[in-house]
Amino acid sequence: MSRTVALSTLAAGLFLLAMAADGCGSETSPATETQGGGAAERQAPKGASPVLRAVYRQFPAPEADPQVSGSAAAIKAGERACKGKAPLQVKQELFAVAKSNLVPEQVKLIARIESFEKSSAKDPSFTAGQLAADVYEATLPKATGQYGYQGCIYALVRGLEHRLAPR
Repeated sequence: MSRTVALSTLAAGLFLLAMAADGCGSETSPATETQGGGAAERQAPKGASPVLRAVYRQFPAPEADPQVSGSAAAIKAGERACKGKAPLQVKQELFAVAKSNLVPEQVKLIARIESFEKSSAKDPSFTAGQLAADVYEATLPKATGQYGYQGCIYALVRGLEHRLAPR
């Protein structure tokens, strides 16, 4: 394993630990969900790299929870907020508003989003996208924040598709 991948994996692990310890972040971490993984992976473009297929498997299209009022609207808003943007753009646009709702460990990792973004083609956990979606989520009410996160990360995955898809 290369040093960059090892550091990215370590950073992502530390970030997830910090999120679990603080109770922040999406309650159902898309990076660890496998529901619909096979179907989601099949949505990847034909000839997609193994990394892009893995990203699709980890971040399937979000589904609203009929028992959570506003979940569908939060998903759509998250998609609109992040559509066509790179993770660094999301961070730059929203960090000032989100910072007060982030723990220090998150702030440190988010400060490194550009370096994570540079390794997106080799990072099946799409760390840069997760960090950007965390920034977006931190601007939302807790009741629907996880759904906004899911919409945002899905839009970022679609953007990653355009950068990684075979030409």
